[in-house]
Amino acid sequence: FAFTAGASVRYIDHEAGDDAHPGTSRERPWRHHPWDAAATGRAAAERGVHTYVFKRGVVYRGALVGRDSGTAAEPVRLTSDPAWGLGDAEISGAHRVAKPWRRVDGAELTRVGFPAVSGRKL
Repeated sequence: FAFTAGASVRYIDHEAGDDAHPGTSRERPWRHHPWDAAATGRAAAERGVHTYVFKRGVVYRGALVGRDSGTAAEPVRLTSDPAWGLGDAEISGAHRVAKPWRRVDGAELTRVGFPAVSGRKL
């Protein structure tokens, strides 16, 4: 992996960012990517061709729907910078589970809206 940035860079830290920040530095990153429906403030208003740098070691939880196009000479980039954070940067549409996992039976699943489960161990 070789980190490559274009002429315009925006930083995203889904854990500690703030969409009201300018997003132009590691010290003042956005929480959401502008293509995420959950983006607000400056992040939601952003348009154009940028390199979007996601902080390493952070899981971005959301869905991105592209609405800007780059060119071969200046593409839109979704990347991470090895000098910012530790580990991998991840984009996940999954929600964080706040409560611990536990085993449930078929009756409980039916009660919360899952189809009946018969003859199978859970």
